[in-house]
Amino acid sequence: MHAELVVAFAAQGYDILCEKPLATSVEHCLQIEEAVKKAGIIFGLGHGVPPPCSLARAPLSQCCIY
Repeated sequence: MHAELVVAFAAQGYDILCEKPLATSVEHCLQIEEAVKKAGIIFGLGHGVPPPCSLARAPLSQCCIY
């Protein structure tokens, strides 16, 4: 699902926030993991928080995701 795009953008050095589902197979998950580690980029997996829920959270400027 996202593996091809994540691998391509990681190879170009882009930090990535990927929406779930991450992939449709374990093989694709491992490809993503390898590409992210090789590129040394920041990678995050999101889950599409609906707007009303996101308003209740702290502003992104107050958060830090590693």
